[in-house]
Amino acid sequence: MGRFVLASAALAVALLGGALVASAASAIDQQQPTIDTSAGGLVIGGGSHQKLAQVVTAGLTGALTAVAFPVACDAGNDLVVEIQDVAVGPNGGQPNGTVRASQTVAAASLPSFGGGPVTFRQIAFASTPVSTGGVFAIVLRSASASTTTSCGVFPGPVGDPYPGGQAWFDAAPNSPGWLCVCGFPNERQDLPFQTYVDAAPIPSVDLALTKFASANAVGSGQQFTYALGVSNLSTTAATNVTVIDMLPAGATFVSASAGCTHSAGVVTCTQATLPANASTLFQITVTAPVVSGAVPPLHQITNTATVSATEPDPNSANNSASVTTTVSPLTDLALTKTGPATAVPGSSATFTITVTNNGPSDATNVLVLDPVPAGTVFSSISSPRFGVPIGGTEPSAGSLKSLRAFALLTRATSLHGTEHTS
Repeated sequence: MGRFVLASAALAVALLGGALVASAASAIDQQQPTIDTSAGGLVIGGGSHQKLAQVVTAGLTGALTAVAFPVACDAGNDLVVEIQDVAVGPNGGQPNGTVRASQTVAAASLPSFGGGPVTFRQIAFASTPVSTGGVFAIVLRSASASTTTSCGVFPGPVGDPYPGGQAWFDAAPNSPGWLCVCGFPNERQDLPFQTYVDAAPIPSVDLALTKFASANAVGSGQQFTYALGVSNLSTTAATNVTVIDMLPAGATFVSASAGCTHSAGVVTCTQATLPANASTLFQITVTAPVVSGAVPPLHQITNTATVSATEPDPNSANNSASVTTTVSPLTDLALTKTGPATAVPGSSATFTITVTNNGPSDATNVLVLDPVPAGTVFSSISSPRFGVPIGGTEPSAGSLKSLRAFALLTRATSLHGTEHTS
């Protein structure tokens, strides 16, 4: 991990004031209070674009209102502090990139440590729910792309001073991703930190999700629309309302309402605030998968979505909804017939029938009927691709078990007899 050099200018050390102060009701929940200034500090940003993180296990249930670190920044190099979810894994897990809260701190509000005592600086957040035993990560990164300026934080002592988590770093030239100093107990190093939690009860919400499709049954490859309604049944506004919709296998995303994004078959719709006793609607248009085969059996697809918010929702029974749609095979058979307009009595004439399946589904039990005209005598028949003539000495039809989408069948019939126009 890169380290920064202490600034030589003698500046006063001040705690952050104004809006960046934990609420009066907040108390220190978790901390690793020991600061080791003997080896310099850890770089945040700079030429290595280093990010640092500290995983924390909450001891209280309530609202996380602030965190504190012994941190300073060069002029013009603002600091970004994020609260992220944690991916379960070795060494207590690591940040997974899902940001629950974020705060950008101006460099000017973080004076350099200029010969004075090294102290914790508070960085306040909008109330972020935490629960006893819940694990989250505090991520520190630079808001600047500069390689010549940076922020820095003093480390904690070597060892394992905080058993409820682990410090991580992500820096060039390593491959992107979090690394920990945790190979041996005498190498581990947690960051000095404090978390402030307001243990007052957090208002809960009751979000109800309903879902329906624009059609109960559709044909293969046809478009239809899912509608997702979210209702806030509580007397408290819900914030960061998020609907996650996993599209059925084979369905193709077409479009969605404003506030929705699509990635790899998952549609995520968000709304910053949903007032008490209010509702909102999201729509997702998809193309049905292409299915083939005889009906029955029915081809059905089921789509399920879930809704959540920042506030706890004790009634999880109405947080998800599903809808099932029947998808039918759909074909477009086209037939053309060519042959001579006239024929000499007693001679043979050949007529060619071509059947094309324009899809999108495979056609099954395809049947071509070609009656032999009066006054003519059947001579021969050929079905060079797929075709199977129906039995008889003068077959007038051909059957086909299956004709794949976008495939064709050609059948030639030879007749002889009196003059005839076909």
